[in-house]
Amino acid sequence: MTRAYREAGHAVMTFLIVKAGIADHLFAAPIQSADRFWLVPGFDFLDMDHELSKLERPSPSLRSLLTTPLFLMGGAAAVRI
Repeated sequence: MTRAYREAGHAVMTFLIVKAGIADHLFAAPIQSADRFWLVPGFDFLDMDHELSKLERPSPSLRSLLTTPLFLMGGAAAVRI
């Protein structure tokens, strides 16, 4: 059950970063909506065998180095809440 909460927290933070742009204010240059996808590591949801997938390596850009901790803390916060 804890794993489900953590994965849900990651999904919520991904939505907030990529779709809502909550991290855009962290950067001096504006971020185009098409580029927000690169701010968080890629991940898949449950596959057909009900196995949780692993996270892909985030891009080595400064932007992803700032937003990936937000993404990971979203999972930790969901578990605590």
